Amino acid sequence: MVARITEAVTSVTTNNGMTTVTFETTGGNASILYDSAGAGGVRSVTSTGVGFDDGTLVGTFDIAAGAGFSTFTTFANGTGLGATQYDFTISGASSVDADYIWG
Repeated sequence: MVARITEAVTSVTTNNGMTTVTFETTGGNASILYDSAGAGGVRSVTSTGVGFDDGTLVGTFDIAAGAGFSTFTTFANGTGLGATQYDFTISGASSVDADYIWG
């Protein structure tokens, strides 16, 4: 999955050395790609960004503004934890390949 999501900060809290930031979705888009190493696909590499968008495009979606959020917490020891929830919608510019995605 490859996504471009815009967000706005809605709150920042700090307590006992932990900082939590909450974001609200303001829009964006996402693409789901099917990648098969047997068909010449390249394994995705997070550190370089290679291989995330070289598969068969099976769906494109809009990300609904105001219908999603992210939270990220940084702990006193420098580690962190995050969570995200987004609503994906299909519009006139979106497409879904029924051979891969149903419903």
